[in-house]
Amino acid sequence: MEGMRILLCLFALALPARGQAPARRPPPAAFETQLVHASPGALSPVDDLLAALRDSSDRQKQISAMDQLALSAARLTMEEQLRVVAALREAYDNPVNEGGVRGRALDTIGKSAVWFKDLGAVRDAVTALTEAAHVDNPSDARSSLRVYALLGLSRAAGHLLWTDERTEELVVLTGLDGIRDARTAQEKLLSMMVFSNYVESRGAGVVWRNPNLAERAEEQILRPCEGALDSLYSDAKSNSDFRYFLMRGLNALAWTIGTRGDLRFRVGQIFRRMSDREPDARLRELARIYAARIGR
Repeated sequence: MEGMRILLCLFALALPARGQAPARRPPPAAFETQLVHASPGALSPVDDLLAALRDSSDRQKQISAMDQLALSAARLTMEEQLRVVAALREAYDNPVNEGGVRGRALDTIGKSAVWFKDLGAVRDAVTALTEAAHVDNPSDARSSLRVYALLGLSRAAGHLLWTDERTEELVVLTGLDGIRDARTAQEKLLSMMVFSNYVESRGAGVVWRNPNLAERAEEQILRPCEGALDSLYSDAKSNSDFRYFLMRGLNALAWTIGTRGDLRFRVGQIFRRMSDREPDARLRELARIYAARIGR
């Protein structure tokens, strides 16, 4: 509840004037602020941080090492970026590590990948996060860490360096899979954040170029809003935070250049219905703004 109140308060402050489109979000403010104010001289050498990360006898030292690795991400060499992703993935996979450390390793991959300039490191980061997000075996302890993979991917999805079509498709597919298969409201929210953050940043071209992804977006995003909108509001997992990112994702789908001609009209209709049905006043206003921007 506290997270939802904070999100909605920030949204209220950022809500644009009547008739204007919402501004695109900047990179993660808290992390960016920390990076600007961190003193490079206060950060330990990468080799020391990786050694601390591998020391499973001292949880606090591992956590501190991951915090410093995230702060160091922008100044790492290409070779160091690859080593950091490999070490964080190893920390996640290592059953000796405490669960919080393993989850934190996934989140740190997402935080760090935002700043990576090496294409191989970006691919490795996306692969690590998407594979971890798909672990769904009750007998595998990593299954309980899926939420951390989605958190890490949601941080990175809107800011990743372009790599290749397959890597981009993996991000979208993981978001859609998470929306469909979420076990909790938090997993569903983070999965929608992955999808929404990606299409807002990149556009939905990769969705419409891939027939499977296009059908998935139709089946999971568009058609439910067109044919069964009431079910969105009766689903306990589809809370106001989820609907906020759903609206942003729908808007990005509508404005992607080269999409089918009727798509923008369909999304406009969805927003008009949402502006009547939405119980949250702030989200009603957002739906109204998006509908007005698309027009009739």
